[in-house]
Amino acid sequence: MISDNISTSNEAKCNFWTITLSVMLKLIALVVTIISYFWNEWIVTEGSVGSDELLFMRGLRGIDCVRKLNYTGGIECNSSYVDRAHAFWDPYGITEVREPHTLLEMARVFFYLLIIAGIADFIITLAICFRQQQELGRFSNAKKASLAASSALIGLYLWLLLLLFLSKGSGTFILRPKTYNDAHFGSAYTLFFWMFILALAGVALTAIPYIKLYRRIREHQQQREVEMTRRLTPPTATTV
Repeated sequence: MISDNISTSNEAKCNFWTITLSVMLKLIALVVTIISYFWNEWIVTEGSVGSDELLFMRGLRGIDCVRKLNYTGGIECNSSYVDRAHAFWDPYGITEVREPHTLLEMARVFFYLLIIAGIADFIITLAICFRQQQELGRFSNAKKASLAASSALIGLYLWLLLLLFLSKGSGTFILRPKTYNDAHFGSAYTLFFWMFILALAGVALTAIPYIKLYRRIREHQQQREVEMTRRLTPPTATTV
């Protein structure tokens, strides 16, 4: 009895710290991921027009921006597709631009789904955190929902990383003049990738114990079924 109490106490302490840390990691990953959406440096390309060294940026929102690297100043961004064709690009001598790829448009939709899954996963994990004593030793519906939300969250992160990789392609989105380098990922994509790692760590802290608990409960149920079958089976008669 004493050993059982000690075991339960240790399990409760372990659950408290793992779930609390998981909540913190998921919250940080969710907030920073949302912030990265408004940061336009997802796909970037460098070049020059005259004496100006330029960095053009394309974001998930479908907005293109430019920053002069050899001057300290703000970032200019377009606000519509009309700007792309006329007012925004003309001052830089750019005559032809590839519009955002369909995959990039898809990525924006899946980004919204990612945020919904992240919020759901965070709320469920937070609820389990507040109900740790009731949840101890049980594979409850809340834990099942947490595993489902966590799986959706990680799956959407991976799918978005793939979509963004494919949408980048091997060329630049500025076609003429051909003075620009190939497009590559910017700091927003790098930040998004590290938030995926952070979210993965937060999910692992809760998902792995839940899976172990589920297996332990299943093994216990199987042992009980074997024991019940053994009790209900009449002994075979022995002949002398």
